[in-house]
Amino acid sequence: MQIKRVKIRCAVDVGARTVSDVSTGSYPQFPAGSDVQFEFAFFYRGALLDITPWDALTVSVIDASDILGPRLMDKPISKSPGVVPEEKLDTSLDKTSWADGSKQHALITFDATQTMYCNPGVGLYALPLWLLLRVTTSGSEQFTVVGAKAVATKDGHSGGGAPEPGDPQYYTKAEIDALFLKKSGLELSFQAVKIWNPDQGKYQFLTLRGLAGHEEVSVANEV
Repeated sequence: MQIKRVKIRCAVDVGARTVSDVSTGSYPQFPAGSDVQFEFAFFYRGALLDITPWDALTVSVIDASDILGPRLMDKPISKSPGVVPEEKLDTSLDKTSWADGSKQHALITFDATQTMYCNPGVGLYALPLWLLLRVTTSGSEQFTVVGAKAVATKDGHSGGGAPEPGDPQYYTKAEIDALFLKKSGLELSFQAVKIWNPDQGKYQFLTLRGLAGHEEVSVANEV
């Protein structure tokens, strides 16, 4: 089975100096160690920008905690197709083709060997990054269009590691088990999530137990 690139389609507002993932409305986020495809459209205060004077765009990613350090990812594209045929600048983008997902001003790819350098360290689930978009014009002028927050997370396609201990996005095994009916012989039991008892000032568990059709409900204090 072929693994596809992770596609991240971003609206870049040069006037507001923001970069947002159109699928989430938030900053770009990608799994380290995966093939990633960025698709950018450039706006100025909400109006689509004419990028005809641009000859090249360089996308760089650096560690947000070490902005003077080395670039973890760094790649230029131009109006001519790269190794990936669709990897180029496209001046023909309009609002319709951006909205339907058929075109973008710029498409650039990074493979797993490049994004792996953004892998969060031991004990971290996400690494805060700084995304830099730099332009070279037909007149050889160079400038940074925007610098904005991005995040790399564990893990990419190269490895599906376990969630970090205590990560709030994941339930523990005990919490998951509590969501299901358990059967022992003919007896069924179900333990719900904790319920706060304001009279006793403590959490209690609501438990359903007994033979099918003859269950009894009981309340027990948190252990």
